[in-house]
Amino acid sequence: TCTIKLSENYEETEVSVLDNSGKLMLKEKWENTNQIDLKLSDLAPGIYYVKTIAEKTTSSKVIIKLIP
Repeated sequence: TCTIKLSENYEETEVSVLDNSGKLMLKEKWENTNQIDLKLSDLAPGIYYVKTIAEKTTSSKVIIKLIP
């Protein structure tokens, strides 16, 4: 599980997880939250990019999954 904490409570938040080649691996929408828990257990170890879009705010993070 990967926890993303947002700066405030947003009405709608969209989170995309892409692999190192840019392939979309996961896309989820969340409503009325400031914390998102992504379940990454189905993903292989590797480098992933997490893009978060909440209202007018966009954020990108890199995560490294070490254990399957």
